[in-house]
Amino acid sequence: MTITNPKTLRPNRPRLVLPSGYSTALYLQFLLASIGAVLLFRTIGLSKKANKISRENSNEQLRAYVGVESIVLDCPSAVIPNYIPAPIVPGERIKDFVILNVKNYGATPANKLHTWVNWFVAPFPQELPPDFTYPDVSPQLPPNVTIGMIDATVFPSETFRSKIAMLDVNPVILSHRRLVLVYYYGRIAYTDMTNTPRFTYFCYKHDVVGGNIMEPHGPHNYAT
Repeated sequence: MTITNPKTLRPNRPRLVLPSGYSTALYLQFLLASIGAVLLFRTIGLSKKANKISRENSNEQLRAYVGVESIVLDCPSAVIPNYIPAPIVPGERIKDFVILNVKNYGATPANKLHTWVNWFVAPFPQELPPDFTYPDVSPQLPPNVTIGMIDATVFPSETFRSKIAMLDVNPVILSHRRLVLVYYYGRIAYTDMTNTPRFTYFCYKHDVVGGNIMEPHGPHNYAT
């Protein structure tokens, strides 16, 4: 019996003969294509990053920016001789206010705007302590008496007038006598067009000696 190698039974297939240097050219073509793909993906990534930065810059340019325009004292009781704070009862009309004028310096409306104003009385001419924490101080109100808070919208270039009740104007009286220095501080809270919470913090000193003006004081003047 004759044993035949199975490989010899396969039909002869035509062989592809590559020109000289073809394999090298194919390798180079593959290498260049790979490099091109990497560069393409990197370009796409950079483009997405650039678009993100552009959107963020656009949002920053178009957002609302609310800041303090002025702080004014409207305290007619301060000129009353031998002034004594009157007790607050339901239905009582408050006469004395700290008026905080805030302005939207941005390009879009500021929504859900709220303001907080506090004051700190220091012996003249003492500055604020270095470790001052700028706390919110609630007015001492009798039972069943509340002071409402307005939820406002302020449009671009518009000024909003916030009136904060001053139930005891003795600090104003004493500052005009140059016995104390009064610092008015607080914050403005609002949301911008992307509903992002924003805050503006402020602190002003009532400078009676310098011309009865309110001037920014210390590091507590910044915005987010």
